[in-house]
Amino acid sequence: MYQPDVSEGKAADFAFGGIRALQKAGYEHPPASEYALVYEGTLVCEVQQDDAIRLKLVAARYSGELPADYHGRSVSPSTVIEFFDENGRRYFYCDGNDKFLPVKFSPKLAKDKRERH
Repeated sequence: MYQPDVSEGKAADFAFGGIRALQKAGYEHPPASEYALVYEGTLVCEVQQDDAIRLKLVAARYSGELPADYHGRSVSPSTVIEFFDENGRRYFYCDGNDKFLPVKFSPKLAKDKRERH
């Protein structure tokens, strides 16, 4: 999971906004260099579930009361969720209210903000 990097007290113009805020800031896709990897985990789900159902599961799990090993913010507009499975890597931009849009994303450009123990 990737979220806009706000660690230095500043946030990108599109942070916490939907796709229109991203476009208004001049981007077609989220600029990975403005993001931080905040969580990496495994989602166990049924094979026949499509990405839309999986995205709803992720949004529900990482909203409200967050798990102890999760160090990001609740899933909110501008969060990018990556799925990696036998079908490859796919990225989705949270546009708000459990609405996710497929986007291009370059994770190698994102900062890694996960806490290491």
